[in-house]
Amino acid sequence: TQGVFLYSLHDGRFLMQVDPFAPMRRTLTSQNPKQFSRTAMIVRNDNSTTMADNVEHDGPGSRALLIIGGSYGHLYQVPISIVTDDNNPSRTMLATVESISKIRPKHMGPVVSLASPSPGLFVSASHDGTMRVWDCAVGENDDDDDLDDDDDETSDVASGQPKAKMPKVLYALSGYKVWLGSVFANNRKL
Repeated sequence: TQGVFLYSLHDGRFLMQVDPFAPMRRTLTSQNPKQFSRTAMIVRNDNSTTMADNVEHDGPGSRALLIIGGSYGHLYQVPISIVTDDNNPSRTMLATVESISKIRPKHMGPVVSLASPSPGLFVSASHDGTMRVWDCAVGENDDDDDLDDDDDETSDVASGQPKAKMPKVLYALSGYKVWLGSVFANNRKL
């Protein structure tokens, strides 16, 4: 219930903690029950083979999206900057949060699984019996808030940074009779 923790797979060092549900836990009411991070994953936003390949495009580090699915159907995107070791590109030295934004529309049940079939795409699966395919390719935000939600905790951690483009639903798959437990996607199959 403390959010999502990122560790280096190279040496096990702690890199960062992100908890988009912390503001909601501070104001617990009957209409705002306790929510927590249920699943998370990192989505690349380009066609590079490794995160280190992004260094030449983005300056000192690469960028990716951390997608977090919650216990009440909320999804959050967290653009992160990843700095790798110059001598060993597979070694992550630092990861920093740029902002936290709520993704809409939310699922009607817990988000239990996330998968990324290719850069700029991800799939969310929920206990509400739906899966959604999302486009989160790199770009500026369209600023079209045509979907309202009852609570908006969107916050910019790094001031002066433009908001990341909000993911858009490309496809929604529904009608599953049994709760979804996981989803797998590669560049050919879901």
